[in-house]
This record gives sequence, structure tokens and C-alpha cells, in this order.
Amino acid sequence: MCPDTCYTDCFVGDNGVGRTFNDSHYKQGSNYMPSVIGNVTLDFIRSALAEGRPFFAYVAPHSPHSPATPAPWYANTFPSAKAPRTASYNVSAPDHHWSVKVQPYINSIIEEEMYLLARR
Repeated sequence: MCPDTCYTDCFVGDNGVGRTFNDSHYKQGSNYMPSVIGNVTLDFIRSALAEGRPFFAYVAPHSPHSPATPAPWYANTFPSAKAPRTASYNVSAPDHHWSVKVQPYINSIIEEEMYLLARR
């Protein structure tokens, strides 16, 4: 199965058959896995609708989590972008839910990594 960090040339299970989507002319979206997953899902939905079948599609690709490798056609689209900073950015909240109150402050090193990620 495709590992969490796989974006291209991934080996996946397709109805019990192992496949690698590495043909750039493949109608489902080359070998960039988020595109393949999205296009295969759309085909599934269109097929179900055309046949009048009920369906459920839960799609959870790992992007945009690190390494957040963009599709080649989107690479370097926002070279000077900065992640937005709202009023709640980097605020201590000891009276909030434990998952919020235990978050450490974001230092300048982590902040720069966040900017780099936003530019991808």
C-alpha cells in the first residue's frame, strides 16, 4: 500500500491488484497520487450516479501534510507566500481543551518552516 509520504510512483491496491500509476498519459492523472485518488474517486461517483446506485466516498489523502509535495504543475506557484496569521495565532490558551493548551509556542525556526510549507 502507498506509504504516508508517497506522492509519485506509489504502489497501491486497486480492487485487490497491486498497481503503480506511473504512465503520464493515464486518464486518471499521471503518477501524482493526490490527482490519481481524486480522479478515480470522481469516476466512481459518476459511475454510481449514472447507474442510479447509492454510494459513499470517504476520501482522505495525506496532503497537505508534510512533506506536502505539490503536483509538478503547481510547484513554485507561490514563491513569496506567507502563511496567514490571525488574532489567535500563537496564543497561549491554558483554559482550553487539553489538545489546545498543551501546544507549545511557535518559535522563529518553526515559523520559517511554516512559511516554506506555505510556499510549496
